[in-house]
Amino acid sequence: MKKRSLSLLSLVCALCLVLFACRKEIGQIIDTEIPKVSAVKLESAKIYNAKFIAKHLTENSKQPGFVTLNPLWDQAWTLKAAGGNEYVAVPTAIDYIDQLNVTISRLFLFEMSGDEVENAEITEFVGLNYSVEREQDKLILNNKNTSISGFNGAIIHYDLNYRWKGGSIFEDGAVKLTNAAITRKVTFAEPASVEKIPLYLSTLSKTSTGSFTITNYKYLFTPSGRLRVAADGSGSGVTSGMGGDLSVVNVTSTAGGGGGTNTGGTTGPGGNPPPNTGGGTTGGNNSVSARLDNLLLTNYVAPGNKPLFEYSSVCNGISSVESLSQNHSKEVIALVSQDGKLMVIAVTGPNGGSFKGLIRDPDTGIVYYYYPSTDGAPGQQYQGIISGGPRYYIPVKATLHTHPCNTTESTDGVTGYNLSSSDHDMAVKFPTLRNYILGCYALGSFTKNSEHPQLEQQGSNNQLCTIVQ
Repeated sequence: MKKRSLSLLSLVCALCLVLFACRKEIGQIIDTEIPKVSAVKLESAKIYNAKFIAKHLTENSKQPGFVTLNPLWDQAWTLKAAGGNEYVAVPTAIDYIDQLNVTISRLFLFEMSGDEVENAEITEFVGLNYSVEREQDKLILNNKNTSISGFNGAIIHYDLNYRWKGGSIFEDGAVKLTNAAITRKVTFAEPASVEKIPLYLSTLSKTSTGSFTITNYKYLFTPSGRLRVAADGSGSGVTSGMGGDLSVVNVTSTAGGGGGTNTGGTTGPGGNPPPNTGGGTTGGNNSVSARLDNLLLTNYVAPGNKPLFEYSSVCNGISSVESLSQNHSKEVIALVSQDGKLMVIAVTGPNGGSFKGLIRDPDTGIVYYYYPSTDGAPGQQYQGIISGGPRYYIPVKATLHTHPCNTTESTDGVTGYNLSSSDHDMAVKFPTLRNYILGCYALGSFTKNSEHPQLEQQGSNNQLCTIVQ
């Protein structure tokens, strides 16, 4: 009995040694098979992608529902291509697929020459009874070839705006069909409500009228709204306009039949924006929104926050602003909208502070206060507001901030004050804004040329508020 136990114990120990040795070997294999991207190459890819998006931002913003896929940069890797060049491969979000015989991989592929990007696109690999994840490197290196040993599925190419460029369907390792795309059969439960949309691998052919005929080649899956890849733990690798469901991006045109050939009602393989998915619009101000969004890309301005307090007019809010400031020894910062409404955007310490979110339209000179739409809609309507996208832009015409009374500099909060450097810098940067200081029964103003506030008027809040415009 003891001899048998000893033998069993020896066998267990031997198995453990083999297991730990294998784990170590596997770790070494993983380290060598997935090369990390150098910081220089990764930065080149990021800059190339950002420039491409910015270049087409104006035209894209005019199309309701347009979305942008986000690369998951922290998951990037490199591959040596023929001729010594490299690919930088970067995953992005993908739907959860419940079909065992269908696999899909969606990647940003950057072709590198040294540390510079020569070309880039988004590529989708569709496997039919073929694991694209297991053979991913092989597919990347052969993504432009007409034969890939053993491959059954499709390779579909898009630009960095996720606009369809073309694709091929492979059978037994060779190209069988061209102009491959992922399409869908649309079923409306009610107007503007799309539910349970099956996705198909299809081919497209252009008709004499300019529309497209779609031939469904293979049913792929029906999205459930779940994502298989998440970005930074947020649950989505896409912009806020996506709602976390990539099936609406995956569509290159609207298929109208079940499994056969169908024509009419298709807009072609545009890919983006996704048809019939709603999405944010800007209420007729698309070009303005595009200019401002583009400005944020090229000359970043930190966003503000949703207004803390909002009032229908300056006179309705000025007493509340003064009370908040004087009773709590705080400096209150507010803005006056183009239609004369007052919004408090910051409450700082007794010695003052700063705020963020002002941006100037270079074409019109109008100054906007902007903040991310994820903060929620403002509490009241503002004339000229740009909404419906990832940011709210509220046009403003004046600033108003408070000063304490009875200090060594001033008894009324205005007279005798020296303007801070931040006040002066703001006035220089936004010369069209009128800038006011609210003290104790006193109102001052300043411009880019001021060293001290100019006393506008002394009196009650009901008198002072009429000057702020």
